[in-house]
Amino acid sequence: IMPAGFSKALRITGLVAALMVIGLVFTRQAQALFQKILARLPLPEQLYLRAVSILENFGLGLQSFQHPGRALSLAGLTLAIWLIDSTAAIVIAHSLSLDLTLIEALFFMTALALSSALPSTPGYLGVYQFVAVTLLPLFGLPPSDAPTCSRQHGARRPSRQRRGLRGR
Repeated sequence: IMPAGFSKALRITGLVAALMVIGLVFTRQAQALFQKILARLPLPEQLYLRAVSILENFGLGLQSFQHPGRALSLAGLTLAIWLIDSTAAIVIAHSLSLDLTLIEALFFMTALALSSALPSTPGYLGVYQFVAVTLLPLFGLPPSDAPTCSRQHGARRPSRQRRGLRGR
């Protein structure tokens, strides 16, 4: 029932996630490898030292996730946040008489999250609609309903951002 390219995209995403986990496990070894690569590059001394400093700080930050408790907390909270957002997307779709599965909602949420990195107007007006009009019809939703679905989802964001600014 999935679109043709969707299955391939899921496999690629799984591969990238596996490589990231391997990178976390072998942080020290990867850091040493990157330092050897940096040493071979013809960089000015100051740029080399700055790059090594950034690499060391990045590695130090990644090592904090090698602690099992922290890694489980991160994984659990990440899963909870994505499931809550995806459930909200499903509820919004159902309120518009549209059917959206959990996998489709997760894919939609991922596309929206990635699209938030693009420059846009305040409130992401335009970017969310473009993603919705492009992606949701792949799941059988009418293109005319896609902008409404994205606006309903986008309407949830400002209140959450305000709560974050107040520290609640």
